[in-house]
This record gives sequence, structure tokens and C-alpha cells, in this order.
Amino acid sequence: MFTVYILILCFNSIIAFLIVCQKSLHEPMYIFIAALLLNSVMFSTVVYPKLLIDLLSEQQVISYSDCYFQHFMFYTLASSEFLLLGAMAYDRYVSICKPLHYPAIMSQRTSPFIVIMAIIILFNIALLPVILIIFSYTRIIMLSYRSCKEVRRKAAQTCLPHLLVLFSFTRQAAAASNS
Repeated sequence: MFTVYILILCFNSIIAFLIVCQKSLHEPMYIFIAALLLNSVMFSTVVYPKLLIDLLSEQQVISYSDCYFQHFMFYTLASSEFLLLGAMAYDRYVSICKPLHYPAIMSQRTSPFIVIMAIIILFNIALLPVILIIFSYTRIIMLSYRSCKEVRRKAAQTCLPHLLVLFSFTRQAAAASNS
């Protein structure tokens, strides 16, 4: 299993690197293939390490937060994969149904736009909200720790409802993905 994981990382990274470095491969279909390969590297990194740990362990246990993170990344990467496959389908449609317009529609300027959009969507859906939540509550905790009792009480009163909603939402999302 470890060998398969290393081979996936190596081969996909090497092929994506070659596509990026080789100017003659800077065509829409190759750019989409490179994006799919990098998406596969990220997906494998979400799945294989935990799978390897479980295979080597006597007891397969995962924390709630790790489970939620793994499910979240799994669905986010699957969504970006479908977006890239949709862009590839559109590329094939244009090349077959509108061959004379293909260079104008799928130029080197427009095809990376679909790849960039997939990265932006991944960032907005997955990373940005998590970073914002962690940053906000870290700052609140730091400020509360340095402040008087009244500020800590006020922070707890205003943050507690949001944290309850956040924990409730993550629990429901994890439960829904398990069923």
C-alpha cells in the first residue's frame, strides 16, 4: 500500500511537472491533465496515510476532527475533480463541434482560467473559512486572556452561540457523510 502511494505521488508529480516545464505541452488538454494529476496527488494524500496507519494498527481509531477534515477534503477534492472534468468535456466539445473557433475559444489564456477557478473554488470552500474561524477565535482567546473578567464574560456570551452552531453543523455534516 505504501509503494502504491509513493508511486502515485511520484508519477503524477513528475508528469504534471513535465507538462508545466515543456512549452509544447501548454495546450488546454494537457493543462487540464496536469490539474487532474495534482488533484489526484492531494486526494491520495488525504486517503492513503490514514489507510496505511489503520492497516498497521491493531485498532482503527480516528478522532472526530480528523474524520471531519478527511471527509471535508474528500468532498472538496471530488468537487474540483468534477469541475476539471467538466472543463475537459467543454474543451472536447469545442474541438469537435467548433473546430474553426477552437483556437479563439480555448486559447492558452482561457484554458488556465478553468484550472485557476478550480483552485479558487477549493480555496474558498475549504481553506478560507477554516483559516478565518481559527484566526478569529485565536485572536478572541488571546484578547480575552489579557483582559478583565467583564471582557471574558462578554466574549463568552457572544461567542458561545456561534460555537454551538459551528459544532452542531460539523457534527451533522459528519453524521450525514457517514450514512
